[in-house]
Amino acid sequence: MRFKPKIIFKSLKENWEFLLLFFIFILAVILRIKNWSNFHLYPDAYKYLLAVKGDGRWWRISFTGLIYLFNLVFKNPEMSGHLVSFFAGIAAIALVYFVLKKFISSGAGLFGALLLAISFSHVVFSGFILPETTAICFYLIALLFVDNPFFSGLFIFISALAREEYILLFLPTLILIWFRSKEKRKIIPFLVWLVPVFFLLFFGQPYRQAFSLGLHFKRGLTSFVTDFALTNFVVFLLGVAGIFTFIFNKKYKPYIIFSIVYVAILLLVYLTQNPADWRYNIHLILPLLITAGLLFDLVIHRLRTERIFECIIIVLLISLLIGQTILSFSGLNNLPNQSYETISALHVKQIVLENSLQPNRVLASFAEAYQYYLGLPAEKINSSTQISDHELLIVDQPMRDLEGENLQKLKQNYNLRKINEFYVGEPYYNSSEIMPEREPVEIYVGEGE
Repeated sequence: MRFKPKIIFKSLKENWEFLLLFFIFILAVILRIKNWSNFHLYPDAYKYLLAVKGDGRWWRISFTGLIYLFNLVFKNPEMSGHLVSFFAGIAAIALVYFVLKKFISSGAGLFGALLLAISFSHVVFSGFILPETTAICFYLIALLFVDNPFFSGLFIFISALAREEYILLFLPTLILIWFRSKEKRKIIPFLVWLVPVFFLLFFGQPYRQAFSLGLHFKRGLTSFVTDFALTNFVVFLLGVAGIFTFIFNKKYKPYIIFSIVYVAILLLVYLTQNPADWRYNIHLILPLLITAGLLFDLVIHRLRTERIFECIIIVLLISLLIGQTILSFSGLNNLPNQSYETISALHVKQIVLENSLQPNRVLASFAEAYQYYLGLPAEKINSSTQISDHELLIVDQPMRDLEGENLQKLKQNYNLRKINEFYVGEPYYNSSEIMPEREPVEIYVGEGE
């Protein structure tokens, strides 16, 4: 048998890559299990769980649909929702490796996978029943198919059915396809997807809600962007440094333009919609992983050829990675195991059973949580809300803070019998603001006008 050193070397290299990727997966799993369900259920999670149970409206259907499929097996909506976010988060790490390997090199792919594995935002939201990791996962598949425009467009469309703003990522992806395509006519299959995108963007109710008026740029810089930089500091530092390093590099120009347009579009949406909502910054990670991968590839090449400040660079990089890992491992330790609305809804359920109440509707601030646990129709109060006999009014701290005027009208215009009261013992979260509990939750039942 003839000795073929090149084949053996290639096999060893691929085995080392597989082994490193395997250890990155193990690290990612450990970090995400540590943060699994730390906050139990985020308020928005109930909307997806109610839809799966058949008690709510389906929205962000690619995410809700996956929960539904998992629930067919596990018969547990909460577990199914957590598993979807968890597996989408883990799958994204492998996809980042293949995408960056395709765009740059296998070394950049491994480094990008490691950065995503230890990213604070990605670790944390892999444990929430929210569509963040699912949207990212589908969009990474779209990038993997970037040389097959039809399938690339298909998976962007699917990702937009998890997070509506991903519709706008057709533009940076189109730029990337344009630069990579030798035959420009191959872009035509990608453009086919602009038709359903048009309908979703201009006629879909959830999509109109994503674009509110007013750009709170200053507030966004001091909260949203700053929070992203502090919690995902390795991705932020290396990603931004990569943009400035390669901004005039002809070879990598497509990836720099793609990353800048990607970040600019999503920043515009998020700073317009809610600049204080910290969960949105997870969606800025992907383009910065690409530019960080470019920078890593350059540094490795320089170290191999010039070996300038080799020890300093390696020690600095390892220190940054360890620091990010420790921060991500800590995760959301400052948050309770259960949210304010979850604890409140479970208490109300117990009180309803103990008092043999038979309400036919619940009026509350976190309507979905009460609907999920009580199995009753639930609504938020507004200026035209009316209370009939045998309807429950749950007066909690969010209702007092956010609907104080409407609450006073209800108390003045209707006969309400107080059933019970209790303290939750936890603050509630209004966007990124922590609101203290100052008064107990009060339970009233309507007795007519």
